[in-house]
Amino acid sequence: MPLPVSYMGTKRQLAGHVAEIASLSPPGPLLDVFSGMCAVASAVAPKRQIWTNDLQHFARAVSQAHFCSRSAPPSRLDAAALVMGTYSQHIRAHSAIASGRLASEESALKNGDCSALNQTYDEWQDSAPLPRRELSSGVDAVLFRDTFAGAYFGLSQSIEIDAIRRGLDDAFAEERLDTDQHRWLLLALCVALSKCSTSTGHFAQPLTAKTPSIRRFAKQRSRSIRDEWLGAVELLKPVGGRRWRGRNRAYLGEAVETLKCLQNETSHPAVVYADPPYTDDQYSRFYHVYDTLIRYDYPESFGRGRYRPDRAVSTFSLSSKVTQSLGELIESSANIGADLIISYPTNGLMANSRDLIPALIRDHFGNEPTVYEIAHQHSTMGASKGVGKHNVTEVIYRAFH
Repeated sequence: MPLPVSYMGTKRQLAGHVAEIASLSPPGPLLDVFSGMCAVASAVAPKRQIWTNDLQHFARAVSQAHFCSRSAPPSRLDAAALVMGTYSQHIRAHSAIASGRLASEESALKNGDCSALNQTYDEWQDSAPLPRRELSSGVDAVLFRDTFAGAYFGLSQSIEIDAIRRGLDDAFAEERLDTDQHRWLLLALCVALSKCSTSTGHFAQPLTAKTPSIRRFAKQRSRSIRDEWLGAVELLKPVGGRRWRGRNRAYLGEAVETLKCLQNETSHPAVVYADPPYTDDQYSRFYHVYDTLIRYDYPESFGRGRYRPDRAVSTFSLSSKVTQSLGELIESSANIGADLIISYPTNGLMANSRDLIPALIRDHFGNEPTVYEIAHQHSTMGASKGVGKHNVTEVIYRAFH
């Protein structure tokens, strides 16, 4: 997996199988229409050109960086130097602005006082936002300070996140970073968020401080976003050569709509890989914090999870629409003349998928699919449904012309 973060429904265990099946298709690009963290695309690359698609801005940024970048990430030392001036100024200014709140949080964490800490965070939610600075160069960066402090991150950590983001934006505006380098360093910041958050491995909702786990909670709140960010910079690198990456594509959108749009283009993928959501969980609920960091667009937020009101919704996670959506996906793939590989578990949201998917393939491809059954494990992302992982049979369907 290119980016070292937890990701719901990752296909790392299946990626090798899918790559082997894809090798049976004619030469040409592979389009992964639910690319996520690009496990399958990484397994196929660089034997084919890689086209990716995803509903989430964060996931699209991952594929753009790894498969389409002309520039590699800056070094750790260069990254630190690029943001240091802006970062230091931001930290000093906002540490002064938020000095009272920072002192309250620090005292409660130091004393292991869960009641005081949770009361402090509740009060922040009901209080007026902290002041912003008036800057000649633009609006002050306070998105994470004002939205996520006291939820997934501490106030000091949230100020750090804003400081790094502002430093990167300043470096980009001054042409000290190009678009690819700016994206790489934002993705490294996403990794830092995953390392420092007080959550169960995703952002569906934050953890609350409780007495049995207060030491671990306090330890997470004391982790340095900057240190984790600089450590993550060293982990990132593009896939394949620059010339090969220059011919890849990264789409943002709903899978069926992307396939329909390709019907109007002169070049098409040789094979489409589809790993649609298989539960009624909307993936955007688990990764909205990453999306907000990438977009940095100051959305309104609601609920304990501080959700965006415009989170992406997939029809493949709606029981009333999943069969129709899969049918349209299969039809659209056939219409562009591509082979199609679908992976779907026997216990997925689509009832009787073992019969319905082959029937849909016969309708639109005119022949029987090749079917592979593979033992697999699905994560429940923090054991929210009783167990951390459970065994399933993943069925892979190959449709061809």
